[in-house]
Amino acid sequence: MKVLLIQPPFSRAMFGIGHLEPLGLEIIATNLKPKHDVAFLDMPIDQNLHATLEKVRPDIVGITALTVQASTAKQVAQEVKKYDPNIFTVIGGHHASMIPEDFNIPDINAIVLNHGYISFPALVEALKEGSDLRKVPGLALTGESGLYFNHQQHISTIEDMPLPDRSITQKYRNRYHIFKEGPYALISSAIGCPYKCTFCACWKVADAKYFTRRPVSVVDEIASVDETKVMFADDNTFQDVKRAVKICDLIKRCGIRKKYIIYARSDTIAKYPELVEMWGEIGLCQIVIGIEVISDEDLKKFKKQNTLENNEKTIEILKKNGVSNIAHFLIRQEFDTKDFNELWRYVDDHDMWTPLFPILTPLPGTELWEKDKYRLLTDTFDLFDLFHTVLPTKLPLKQFLSEVERLYLRNFSLWRYTKKRLWQLLQIIKGRKLGKETREITPIVKLLVFNIMFRLAFKRTRRDHFVYLKKP
Repeated sequence: MKVLLIQPPFSRAMFGIGHLEPLGLEIIATNLKPKHDVAFLDMPIDQNLHATLEKVRPDIVGITALTVQASTAKQVAQEVKKYDPNIFTVIGGHHASMIPEDFNIPDINAIVLNHGYISFPALVEALKEGSDLRKVPGLALTGESGLYFNHQQHISTIEDMPLPDRSITQKYRNRYHIFKEGPYALISSAIGCPYKCTFCACWKVADAKYFTRRPVSVVDEIASVDETKVMFADDNTFQDVKRAVKICDLIKRCGIRKKYIIYARSDTIAKYPELVEMWGEIGLCQIVIGIEVISDEDLKKFKKQNTLENNEKTIEILKKNGVSNIAHFLIRQEFDTKDFNELWRYVDDHDMWTPLFPILTPLPGTELWEKDKYRLLTDTFDLFDLFHTVLPTKLPLKQFLSEVERLYLRNFSLWRYTKKRLWQLLQIIKGRKLGKETREITPIVKLLVFNIMFRLAFKRTRRDHFVYLKKP
């Protein structure tokens, strides 16, 4: 059968720091290709849906979607059905798995829940053979009377998960980037998370378990990609410490020279600081750390199972090893001016140069969603990009957004950069040796680019709020 896989576009309100390869669709393509023709359209890059449909003439269209892409995914399905009502349309991805009822519309025939690399190929085979779709595990079938849920499947290993077929994304690969840098390859070495933070639903993907691939398999994949920059898609690459050490040793032994970005928890790094040193030697340049808040009390509220002490130890460990700290600090709707100023003082006092300030968002599937979904200020998921607020704020909305913007502009300010460089010059004059921590400081050209980028983004963000939010 002819299958077209689609990454839908983002809405015009979306603000993102990058665009990466659709790893889930590439893995699905591997399982499909022995028996079926597979094509791919990356619509954030290439909007030519009609031309692609004309060229491929698909029997089945599979669409993936994050929550922020829910609206555009529906629009794509509508356009596909408009082109040919006989095309069987399938939706999958995180949003579909968390609230499948959002996709129970006439333009979508079936919904894949969670592990699409298993369910979607089985669905395609069932359609080819004309067999009963209700017997395909991991699906929800749409209908006027509601969704029909097939038997749901739970994984016990990912050793049977195939490697991605990156040939389907070949023409787009030089466009996959983060913070204007790239191209990046995306690699998944593990699935799941054992922690149940109130604002995150990642743990639901594998029922709060953590499944890993063999280190040899991971390193072979790293060696196989052409890109010299690699981002790990794992929720915590260092969760299994012995395995992280083994991967590092294999990369070193194979002589692979690439740059890496990973996600990790501060409690792991604080307990095993040698991990950062080891990985730094093989090319680890950035770690995304969910610091989230600046008090132990608030960490407990969000069920982080972590401490402020671990966070601060990790900040120093990353500086010592010259690894950039992409620290995330949650901006809560109850913030007042004092809270914003305290957060900035914390960032500045700890000499952090690449933080992000996501606005607390009740993403579907989270504990926060169940608590706050009735307080939403919008009927669409277009603003669920962590850069807009979809909940009421203590400060007037315009002031709240100005304070968030001010955090970014303070961080990426020329004055802050100049002060730091003058201080470093003074240390050199005094004969003091500077360590690897100097690497973390954002280069001046990039700093100016970020400053302009965030100014323009917030100008658009303020407009979006008044377009998308419910009128009182």
